[in-house]
Amino acid sequence: MARHNLVYVTRITESKPAWDALKNVFEPRGHITMVLLCHKLFQAQCEEGENIKEHVWTLQGYQQEYNSLSPTSPLSDEDFSITMLTSLPDTWNTFISAIDSTALSNSNALIARILEEDRHLRSKGDPNTSLAAREKPKKKKYNPNVTCYNCGKKARLLIT
Repeated sequence: MARHNLVYVTRITESKPAWDALKNVFEPRGHITMVLLCHKLFQAQCEEGENIKEHVWTLQGYQQEYNSLSPTSPLSDEDFSITMLTSLPDTWNTFISAIDSTALSNSNALIARILEEDRHLRSKGDPNTSLAAREKPKKKKYNPNVTCYNCGKKARLLIT
């Protein structure tokens, strides 16, 4: 513990009251905490090209924090699933529209589907990159006016 944090527990002689004092200082509870957390949770947006897995982990952290601050009315799986889907980039709209509404009731299964889709998309490469154009192979050119010195027959000589 940093030295300057000791001021919060200097006169406390037992561990439980010391932890409670530190908890009150560093984990504030109240309406403003809930408002700020809801803002982070419901306004979260994963920008194009950002790491989907880290984004999902961040949202799960917000969900756990929300549920710990509001144990009597935790965020439902369906609400969390909808929040998660709305935070995905616009390029995920096709994936989102293919989600069956019954899948929203199990956020863990939905997370597994999102992460699997992310692995699939990353394995295909960047969808914004086009294939490199290749030149048409050139036709081989022959010189028909070549005579063989050995037999005297006309031969076709490849010109490179």
